Amino acid sequence: ADEPSPSNDYYTNSKCVYPGTKNEHFMFPAVYKRDTDITEIRMYSSHDGIFWSKVPGNPVLETGRPGEWDGGCIFCGCGLIQLPGERIAMPYVGCTVPHKFPRTVPLGNIGYAVWEKERLSALEAPEEGDFHTLPFIVKGRELYLNIQTLRAGYVKVEVLDINGNPLPGRSFEDADLIVADEYKRKVTWKGESDLGNKDGQPVIFHIRMKAAKLY
Repeated sequence: ADEPSPSNDYYTNSKCVYPGTKNEHFMFPAVYKRDTDITEIRMYSSHDGIFWSKVPGNPVLETGRPGEWDGGCIFCGCGLIQLPGERIAMPYVGCTVPHKFPRTVPLGNIGYAVWEKERLSALEAPEEGDFHTLPFIVKGRELYLNIQTLRAGYVKVEVLDINGNPLPGRSFEDADLIVADEYKRKVTWKGESDLGNKDGQPVIFHIRMKAAKLY
């Protein structure tokens, strides 16, 4: 994990906006760990470009194996790129030697780190788990999820009021089981997709997952 350490140096913030959006800001700083002589890429996100949060979990990009073109150190460029085939990519520079090792021109080679579209990060439940969102007012009448489940996995959603009580017909008992690998899967309760809340009524989403990823 990227725990704060006096031996960590942060370089090249690599700030960008996610393709097709106006307010989904990302940074991909390189973290050089002096104590282990390792460089890795971490990810930070923001909705306004001012207040930032570190995305928890493993590094978003790590060096290759020793001796490979990017086996010594890596640094991201600026700008996520939309590629054909529902993919996005980040250009980065890789070197065969560690960051503080003497380097000569050319300093490294350029490659692309590639992900599936809209799948940079996920909340994962290897076994069974659940979580609640904060209460908020929704603008639409339906909920869509970007999910990936194993064959034995699933996702279920219930809609709660501000006091934590399930809305009529929108409890886990009413929820249709979701087993899918889709970018935009509509959530339903006994076949109905309306959230069941009144206009302007705050809701809380309670999501239960097993062997699944929610992006």
